[in-house]
Amino acid sequence: MRLLPQADWQNRSIWLIIHGRAICTARQPRCLDCPIAAPCPSHPGR
Repeated sequence: MRLLPQADWQNRSIWLIIHGRAICTARQPRCLDCPIAAPCPSHPGR
């Protein structure tokens, strides 16, 4: 996987939960601050 080294795969679900709580919120997503916005299907620039 390009975005996440294989050594870090074990923690990916926790990181995604933290990311969702901090940046990718349902009511006001902060897409401009998002480090993984490029592959995101919900990004407004897509």
